[in-house]
Amino acid sequence: MNTNVPNQTRPQTGRGLVALQVAQDAAVGTITLMQTLPPALRSYQDQAIRSTGSVVLNLAEGAGRRGRDRARFWQVAFGSAKEAQAAVQVVVRAGQVDKAAGEALLRILDRLAALTWGLSSTGR
Repeated sequence: MNTNVPNQTRPQTGRGLVALQVAQDAAVGTITLMQTLPPALRSYQDQAIRSTGSVVLNLAEGAGRRGRDRARFWQVAFGSAKEAQAAVQVVVRAGQVDKAAGEALLRILDRLAALTWGLSSTGR
């Protein structure tokens, strides 16, 4: 059995893979937390879920790119992570979700923003 994988299809390693895993955790956590919002706050629910999904997808697509193209996807991922943070912060501060769960998600989103910032800054 040939276990050699061409460079183009090798799984990404290092910080990019960690960021993708954290992004997936953030997306699942956001979906779970935001399900309980009342109808008046559905725009926050929708935006937070779409933002965390955008982080996941941009990190995954950026992993398959090189140079400035890669960095651009990771810059978009960083912006989406900050957007998700803002939406979650509003509903937590408004007391519309479980405070402990909201704060736990904000810690994940903070880590995600730091990871995506590092990726977008280095272009790696």
